[in-house]
Amino acid sequence: MFYMKFKRAFTLAEVLITLVIIGVVAAITLPALRSDVDKTAFATALKTNISILNNGFRQIMVNDDTDDMRNTTLWIDYLRPIAGTPDITTDMKVEMSKFFKIDKVELAQDSSKKFYGFDNTERTFPAAAVRFYLSNSAILMMTFLEDNGRTACTTEQSYCNPVASIILDVNGDKGPNTIGKDIYYLDLGEDGFVYPYGSKAVHEFSDGVPEWDTEEGCQGKNPSVSGESCAGRVVDEGFKINYF
Repeated sequence: MFYMKFKRAFTLAEVLITLVIIGVVAAITLPALRSDVDKTAFATALKTNISILNNGFRQIMVNDDTDDMRNTTLWIDYLRPIAGTPDITTDMKVEMSKFFKIDKVELAQDSSKKFYGFDNTERTFPAAAVRFYLSNSAILMMTFLEDNGRTACTTEQSYCNPVASIILDVNGDKGPNTIGKDIYYLDLGEDGFVYPYGSKAVHEFSDGVPEWDTEEGCQGKNPSVSGESCAGRVVDEGFKINYF
């Protein structure tokens, strides 16, 4: 007599229950995983672009044998007289392309481009700025500043006399277009280095407390402020985003 051995299989109900459980777990964990991936990507992009900017601006100064960005040919002939002269953007692209990989240069007069702070405030890019489209998809917005007259700067305090304010969008026209996520506030020091707004390096000439580490700055897990000083927090914490 022959006996047939039957292996027990899952019932349809068991399969459906398992799929439901997997779906619930995925719904709970995937947003958190996506958020972690975004944080890593944004922080890495910020670090990469700061390195690119530092190398480029410092090379400009070396090329002109000066220790002050305002004494460079780029600054004197192109950046300082930019206001109201759209035709200069072509020559500026040629000059900037010697030190950066630039796809396009334009005056930032398009106020329709908007972005947001963590407090949901709607903002527009400054009309007086110049927009540089970098080949790595980042967009560099620069507003050039006149000498603010400070003379007490030390070698550790070059930020006290910045030559330009910068809004850096690390992923270009892609979203979320939020300050502290893909958009960061920086300043270009007269020494050719980029200083993240709100960082320890920016405020070391005062009481040593970075602006981001205040209630009005970028404290906590979910900041409810504009996010302007979050660039400083990311840099001070080792290029890690420990919020949102």
